[in-house]
Amino acid sequence: MPIFVNRKLNPESIPRPMKEQIAKLIERFPDRKAIIESLAGSDARFRSVLHDHHEVHRSLSRDEVSGDPATRADLERRFRNLEEELIRLVQGYPIA
Repeated sequence: MPIFVNRKLNPESIPRPMKEQIAKLIERFPDRKAIIESLAGSDARFRSVLHDHHEVHRSLSRDEVSGDPATRADLERRFRNLEEELIRLVQGYPIA
């Protein structure tokens, strides 16, 4: 696990979809707000998982794979895995 670096999140440096996802994570884990903001500001892995999570969610919500049940099932599995990874990352640090 990477060393936790306490950096302030610079809102101007992140795209809007990621801001929305960060807000949803903070809503879900309000006691981990500082951790989520720090990860978003300093952890490339966290940002990558957050980005992939958003892209898969977008594909599913736009129903881009409606004609292929196997592809949809694969995307749904990937979405759940990314969701679990985000939760592990957020919960992987002690609350200060």
